[in-house]
Amino acid sequence: MVAAELTMKICDKIAAREPFAVYILLPMWMEGIPDAAATQGLLYWQRVTIEAMYQKVHEALQSRMANSPDHGLKVSDYLNFYCLGTRETSEGSQATGVPTTEDEKLIAKTRRHQ
Repeated sequence: MVAAELTMKICDKIAAREPFAVYILLPMWMEGIPDAAATQGLLYWQRVTIEAMYQKVHEALQSRMANSPDHGLKVSDYLNFYCLGTRETSEGSQATGVPTTEDEKLIAKTRRHQ
């Protein structure tokens, strides 16, 4: 529902020729077991939602550019998706130190929760 509302707001702003931008932050890694059906289902619907949002914004931009001298507008002028990640090295983080327990070693090895 939130995705649809954001997309409608973007399309309204495009039609009104007003500047507007949406920045969406997504987790780099989903919680849970990566191969699990639930996780894969979430990733599937996330992808489908992103594609639908891009398609609607693209259609609004095409309509605006067809009826005006505005050219060169891109979906990324209005809609952006980002995944946040770390810039830590494989040797570890100065903030966390050297892993000592088995759980810390696993987290450091997979680099999923840093």
